[in-house]
Amino acid sequence: MAKSTVTETDLNFIVMEDLSWASQERTISLEKVFKYVSSEAQRAIAWYLSKKKSKRIWARSLRLTAIVATTFAGLIPLLSQIFTSKGIPNISPAWASVALLVAAAHVGLDKFFGFSSAWIRFLTTELQIRSALQEFQLDWEIQKANLKGTDPNDEQVQGMLSRCKTFLSQINIILNNEMMAWKQEFQSALKHIDDAAKAQAAVVMLGGANVVVNNGDKCNDGWKLSIDGGSQRLYRGQTAALQDLTSGIHTIRVEGKVGDKIVQAENAFQISPGSTARIELEMI
Repeated sequence: MAKSTVTETDLNFIVMEDLSWASQERTISLEKVFKYVSSEAQRAIAWYLSKKKSKRIWARSLRLTAIVATTFAGLIPLLSQIFTSKGIPNISPAWASVALLVAAAHVGLDKFFGFSSAWIRFLTTELQIRSALQEFQLDWEIQKANLKGTDPNDEQVQGMLSRCKTFLSQINIILNNEMMAWKQEFQSALKHIDDAAKAQAAVVMLGGANVVVNNGDKCNDGWKLSIDGGSQRLYRGQTAALQDLTSGIHTIRVEGKVGDKIVQAENAFQISPGSTARIELEMI
């Protein structure tokens, strides 16, 4: 019988060798068929066992990173309120958005490449093939026991060959079902990415903000405003209108001078696509 091999990328097709069904060679030929059919199942089991390890490692790594990033995203707003200097957060709340993007990216990678789902599929498929193989091997031994050491007759040969054919078809159905599940998951992942891209196009719609600095009119030479640590712009009075802001969380910082005292304020705010937010600050 031809040797079976398991490649790194796929299962090779093994051709069954020529058999003789002469009365004196039936038993040997049946054993060759049995070994061929069993080896097909064993190769499939070995393939799934070898492949599931990498899927497990990637799935755990990506999901763990997503969990940690999501946890940090929830902690950052709290930490920004706890650790402050003169009322100004030492940790910008905008980092929460970065952490959420990291988490979403890792979950997206896992879904697109199907690491978690493939790990579960491979486990399930390997167990199904193993169970079917054990049942087939026991059935084969039962049929051999019925022969009681004699050569099988025509009817018995047909029955044993039919059992091999049924088992091989069962294995092929299991493999085909796993492939179809992968196909559906991959198509679903592509649709998810397409929908996410369309949603992202809507998210990048610009918005604006109306900023009210309650004591801005008390500043000697006006007050300066910056967004997300960018360049400062000078304003006078109590209000400033901001435009062309991308959607998401931003950090606004204002500072000025009232008499001989430098005052300032900082806060985070959310910009929704196509909307204008109202931000009220008090410099201290």
